[in-house]
Amino acid sequence: MLEDYLDIQTLSFITSIVSISTFIVMLFVAKKQKIYPGFKEWTLANFFNSLGMILLALRPILPDFISIIIANNFILLYLVFIARGLRKFAEGDQQLWFDVIPPLLLTIFFIFYTYVIPNVNARIIIISSLIFLISCRICYIIWTGIYKILLKKQIFLFTSFVIFIGWHLTRLILTILLESQIEDFLEAGIIQGLAFINIISSNIIQSLLLIDCNSQKLEKDLNESQDEIKNLSGLLPICSSCKKIRNESNSWDNIENYISDHSDALLTHSLCPECVAKLYPDMDFDELED
Repeated sequence: MLEDYLDIQTLSFITSIVSISTFIVMLFVAKKQKIYPGFKEWTLANFFNSLGMILLALRPILPDFISIIIANNFILLYLVFIARGLRKFAEGDQQLWFDVIPPLLLTIFFIFYTYVIPNVNARIIIISSLIFLISCRICYIIWTGIYKILLKKQIFLFTSFVIFIGWHLTRLILTILLESQIEDFLEAGIIQGLAFINIISSNIIQSLLLIDCNSQKLEKDLNESQDEIKNLSGLLPICSSCKKIRNESNSWDNIENYISDHSDALLTHSLCPECVAKLYPDMDFDELED
């Protein structure tokens, strides 16, 4: 009975719809507020995941190369681009080799286990292993890199990927120990169906938390700007003769002192050309400059 609700093809369509929805939400966020480096990669990640899942769901009518190899590469690129975006967001160095090697390995092994020795179980083990490794890297970036930007550990984002890692490790172990030989992935049982439930829920939660990271950094930058800038606002009573300003205690301050007390500006003294001509009428400053 449970297997009827865990139909792989149906869950693939649902996952695709969820991913394209989060993709649209992130596009909307990018249009409405400032985004930081990495946000575009997170947005593309959802697009790749949606595309991969729809190709996977269309396996009965598409060639194996498209519905198996290309589809799973797009699904893997979801995590690759999440990791790449987090590195950018944390202002870390981009390690291109880590972005290229997982899809390359997946392509090589999937071609082998699709055309040379067809084996669905081996393909599940391979992609689960790669998802596990990339997700571990994502957790490392969150724990060590995002902390420097947002000054806290982002425990919810970190936990969401830890759970994601835990399930795919469990899926890997159960596929090795318990799963009988699968002839058609779309006919796979409960274990693989639960993997899609995990992907759907993780996709929603992780996308919302990544949007929240961008919003937190925006809020942090705004707060820092407010701390750095003390605005001089309102009507300032200023003497029309000596140019002193009346302060809050009704005493009169030099304009230099008032600006120093009410802003972070540092004043330096100089002379404008008019005052130079007035104070030093006999001195030829143009000749001195030459």
